Amino acid sequence: MLKQPPGIIVSKIMAMVLQAPTIGSTEAKEDVLDDRFDALAAPWARKIRAAFPAAFVNMYNELILIPKANTYIMLNQVRDEQDFKAAVLEDCSRNAFKGRSRKLQDEHLDGINKLLDTKFTRDDMELIYTYLGNGIQHYLCLRFVASGYDLEIIREEERKQ
Repeated sequence: MLKQPPGIIVSKIMAMVLQAPTIGSTEAKEDVLDDRFDALAAPWARKIRAAFPAAFVNMYNELILIPKANTYIMLNQVRDEQDFKAAVLEDCSRNAFKGRSRKLQDEHLDGINKLLDTKFTRDDMELIYTYLGNGIQHYLCLRFVASGYDLEIIREEERKQ
């Protein structure tokens, strides 16, 4: 068998890839029903951009909110608006409460408040992180979001413990 130089093999593979049939984005959407919450739909995309100007979505479907802190939300796990809001609190509250620097804490806290239309303080964020951070009590977080961010729901949990 005759060996071919690597450059020729790569050229042949590229030619096959370029000749392969493709599916347009409209065809792909017709085949797959996906009714998950779209955080990048126009109204939410504008809010995200206003709250976290450096935000982007990477190839793993992670919404990177603050790249320098690696603050992100896994969009694959978000099914609806409530999940999205809960994910923001669960995934961003730590850095808003105890980030590496005061500036980074402020950036997170301000972003959360802008995105969720809230007025959380540092003390509020301590309570939120303690009881909801990192998804430790997801159902409690969903109840908190559904209540319109009534901190009394978390305080009740605090009293129980």
